[in-house]
Amino acid sequence: MPTYPDNNEDCPNTSGIANYTSGHDFIDITFKDGKTYRYSAEHLTQPEITQMKRLAAQGDCLNTWLNQRRAYWAAGRRIA
Repeated sequence: MPTYPDNNEDCPNTSGIANYTSGHDFIDITFKDGKTYRYSAEHLTQPEITQMKRLAAQGDCLNTWLNQRRAYWAAGRRIA
């Protein structure tokens, strides 16, 4: 599982995300509290999942992006 790079220049090391992994139609995000959530095509569109994967790979603003879109945040299913 790749470590989230947390490249936010404005506020370094402030993301709540620890790491992530992804497949074709999902992204699993592990938060620093140890909880892992799966965001998948079951509740989100492929463009939304693609955007989340892009932000995760860049290590910038994924946590903010989720917090600003509470419906997406709620779409995650806890898996660990």
